[in-house]
Amino acid sequence: RTLIDLWHRQVAKNPRDASQHLGLARAYQLSGDLKSAQNEYKQVVRLEPDNPNLPAARQSFKLALARQEAMKAYQAAQTLDAHGAIREAHSKIVEASGIAPTDVKIRLYEGDLATRLGLYSQAHDAYMTVIREEPKNVMAAKKLQELAAKTQATTMIMPPTAPQANGL
Repeated sequence: RTLIDLWHRQVAKNPRDASQHLGLARAYQLSGDLKSAQNEYKQVVRLEPDNPNLPAARQSFKLALARQEAMKAYQAAQTLDAHGAIREAHSKIVEASGIAPTDVKIRLYEGDLATRLGLYSQAHDAYMTVIREEPKNVMAAKKLQELAAKTQATTMIMPPTAPQANGL
């Protein structure tokens, strides 16, 4: 909160300085208060529509909004999972990973749900994404080993069947 307070004081000293509003907007954004951040970005546009920092600020704000939506879907998945609705939880976590495809926490949870549903290929892809993002992620490496053991055990139990001859 001190960063926001600092920028509030700066804005109070120089209310017509767009860069002060930009600083306050970023502070709000970092704190997760996207509504207040958006209001400050609007002040920047009103005071200095051609501010050279606005394109980067817009991009950063869009990413923060997307991250917030991904976290809502992640939390919904956890709630559904806690109430035994695993398929619905899986659907929500897939939504979250579509919004934030490289988020490690989301992809680990996606891998877990996919494994529990027997969707081993999807689980593998989720864990591999984690490894690409964090090559030393021990949890993802462990889950990939467990997954390999499960898929090997499954193929040993259910060997491929011979093709059936048509009409014979």
